[in-house]
Amino acid sequence: MRLTLALTLALALAGTLPAPAAGQDAAGLSARGDALRRAGDYDGAVEALRAAIAAGDRSAETWKRLGWAEKARRRYAAAGEALAQAILADPRDREAQDDLADLRRSRGLRLSGWLGGDEPGTSKQAVNAELWYGGLDRLELKGGYGYSDAIFYESQKGFATAYWFYAPDSYLQADLTYRGYSYPAQQNGTPPNPDTTSYEQAPRATLELQHWFGRGLRTTLAYQLYAPTFAHDTSTRIWNHKLTGEVMVPLPGGFRAGALLGALRDPDPKKTLIRNRDIPGLGPVGSDGNCDPATAPATCAAATAVVYKVEPLFGGFVGFEASRWGLEVRGITNRDLDASYSFSLLTTLSVQPFDRAEAVLAWVHDRYATISAFSGRSGDVLWASGRYWVLPWVAAGGGVKWVNNPSPQSRTDPGWRNSATLLLNLEIRTGLF
Repeated sequence: MRLTLALTLALALAGTLPAPAAGQDAAGLSARGDALRRAGDYDGAVEALRAAIAAGDRSAETWKRLGWAEKARRRYAAAGEALAQAILADPRDREAQDDLADLRRSRGLRLSGWLGGDEPGTSKQAVNAELWYGGLDRLELKGGYGYSDAIFYESQKGFATAYWFYAPDSYLQADLTYRGYSYPAQQNGTPPNPDTTSYEQAPRATLELQHWFGRGLRTTLAYQLYAPTFAHDTSTRIWNHKLTGEVMVPLPGGFRAGALLGALRDPDPKKTLIRNRDIPGLGPVGSDGNCDPATAPATCAAATAVVYKVEPLFGGFVGFEASRWGLEVRGITNRDLDASYSFSLLTTLSVQPFDRAEAVLAWVHDRYATISAFSGRSGDVLWASGRYWVLPWVAAGGGVKWVNNPSPQSRTDPGWRNSATLLLNLEIRTGLF
């Protein structure tokens, strides 16, 4: 039965193989295909390797090379078939067996979760859970849930993201995210006062295009439509637009450099009026922003009127990549297009001491702008995490995040946010392909 299935599959594949090129033998075609694969010409490699098989070279080595080239082209079904053929050609080929198992694990359904957050932000409490699937040719799909407490608010989000790789390393990404914000009471019992233009419900749609021009230039262009409601006027929905672009140039010796530029069109808090809120610049000193139109009509907005502004973002980065470690340093103004930041430095060091282990060290330094509630002050986030593959399909990790950042609570309790957060991570690769 097994032999019959193997022969049927082999005949089916052979029917799709191109005829061998005139004047080239099977060994020469196989060698040419492998050379093209190593040079990054995966389409040419597949053509040559299939011609070699059609010419009679059905060795495990040639089937493996075809599987590797198809995997690089993100044709995962074809890659799996080729690796299965390599195993049939030589049942003792351990490399082919491991490669096929790794393909199924790495592209199959994956579950991952973080306690403490999955990025070096200012949150003290956070949780993230994600499902990921990459078994479809040229597609990667993921979705999940996240919760975090930032300096002035708490948020919950759900998201779904799809990547379509129209070339091996170039893709179009579509993302849909829904985030809800809340502003809980502070430790001293006083409710916080979110900015006039703070949001409550915030759906977001993003399109991102990343394209490689040969191997000498990578460009990224992203557009985001953001349609939140105001925290102080939930009946009013606004339409924000964000456009960002980035270029990256690989340099000799493993170095790279790049620049980024962005702009955000959103409400101007200095000019936007929110119903039953103080008119900017007219409210009494020390006011929480709320007002009564019956008693203070001159300083109280009778209706919401949105005035938009355009917020710019500039930045650049340099990096280095070696076989087992990499380093990147980014310098940007107005991080995340938040006017409260003057500039930020983001440094990331990634290390892979051996195949089953990886670690990340990160440092984020923010300098607050003069219009911020923390004018003239700085904030730092230090992040250290590591993961180890306990089994080929299970990774466990952990680490620590240290936040040294000003916050409303830090005015009465200096240790409230300036302390460590424990990080825990678990990832399971189900192999469901």
